[in-house]
Amino acid sequence: LKPLLEIVYRNQNGLESYLNYKSQVFVDGSTYVNTYNGNLVGVFNLGNTISNKLPVSLNLIYNTNDVLIKNNGFKFNLNQTIHNLTLDNNEYLEYEDEDGTIHYFYKEMDSSTIYYDEDGLNLTIEKDDNCCYMNVKYNNKKIFQKSANGVYYLTKIEDVSLNAINIILDSNNRITKIQDGNNLEILIQYENNKTIITSPDRITVLNYSNNSVTSIVTMNGTASFTYNENNLI
Repeated sequence: LKPLLEIVYRNQNGLESYLNYKSQVFVDGSTYVNTYNGNLVGVFNLGNTISNKLPVSLNLIYNTNDVLIKNNGFKFNLNQTIHNLTLDNNEYLEYEDEDGTIHYFYKEMDSSTIYYDEDGLNLTIEKDDNCCYMNVKYNNKKIFQKSANGVYYLTKIEDVSLNAINIILDSNNRITKIQDGNNLEILIQYENNKTIITSPDRITVLNYSNNSVTSIVTMNGTASFTYNENNLI
């Protein structure tokens, strides 16, 4: 027998239970610095529904890594996507979760429509021409609809009792409304240099300058952000 070295690559962009962080608490949110690679993730609560049937929370996520590969580093936690990906002639699915971590799913057979996650999270995705169906904990399900750009966007979260959170997108694939299992709603209105989030428990305003979030204003106070020359907080 000969020694075997196996190298496994794992994305470390977001927040996962198997990673270590140093955290700091702010108004309506917290930041987490990955102790291995220094990546900064911020989670800020924007609004909630309060019900006994699948309530929903809307959070604003900041991820340093996303500044480098995408827009301004901010996104909503319900902005979750699945992309088709081909590596070495093998077909994969690339899932971006609520805090920006990328998870990869593989097929065991070319003819299969079921994909399995590589990170041991016990997640599976079944794909057809129009949707991806992700099975998560406790037999809950996430449903992603295919957009005109070929990307699958999260549009529904369903529990084992068929209670559902519905996520409504506009033509630019931006979230405009979220409806929980009791039909309570969070509304998102986009204006010039401002986004207004109206939920049953609060109104939150995101202020922008040069496409970067400068402040989050809630009934609890204001969280303000400044940036360096690389547009990093």
